[in-house]
Amino acid sequence: MAINPSVVINYISRRINWVNRYLPFSQDDIMNVVYDESLITFSEYFPYMKQVTLDCKHDAIPGTLNKFSIRGIEGLEVLGINKFYINNYTNSVNNDYYTTYNTNIFDLQVNTNLVSMARIPETFNFTPPNIVEIFPKALRSAELLLELKCVHPRPLVTIPSGLREYFLKLCLYDVQSTIYENLKPYEELNTAFGEVSLKISDLSEAESKKEELLEKFESKYIKEANRKKMYIY
Repeated sequence: MAINPSVVINYISRRINWVNRYLPFSQDDIMNVVYDESLITFSEYFPYMKQVTLDCKHDAIPGTLNKFSIRGIEGLEVLGINKFYINNYTNSVNNDYYTTYNTNIFDLQVNTNLVSMARIPETFNFTPPNIVEIFPKALRSAELLLELKCVHPRPLVTIPSGLREYFLKLCLYDVQSTIYENLKPYEELNTAFGEVSLKISDLSEAESKKEELLEKFESKYIKEANRKKMYIY
């Protein structure tokens, strides 16, 4: 079942037992916490991936050799760049390529290693909200394919079904923690019907439960297939 705001509100309301409490916290307040805290935290571990293509000629920032504007991301909050690929690669700094007609697989591997040692690796810097700087400089006639790490859009339908329970628990703990921090100075609330007990003591453990959940996120994040990894042989 896909996640949407109604699913989140129902999940949280049932577990906080709203019926038997008097809490000055509306459904809009719930979703504000989800959007401002839970969604961003979740996306830092399990981002929404968006692929965009940049043309080095048309998307270059005037007066620069290696800065480009990322287009096609309207409505998305970009957290960073996961990977990038360069097609039709040429530059004025590093355009030496060693070729061989030798078909011996071991010689080919040695040659590949030598070329890898001699070439300047391509790296990047990302400046929010939509500027990427590629090194080495002076790229020309190249097309860049970027894989962007983004905050999941607010309809929430992009949350993976396999992570549904993790996301809902994170939302619950964030809302419980917010309620507790805001209302803990008050054991009772004065209303037109007299004093009403807020019964929020059971919400005090929400922050520690969130920390335990984030440890699980960290463990699962390390194993993610699309996470950038470094291999040393």
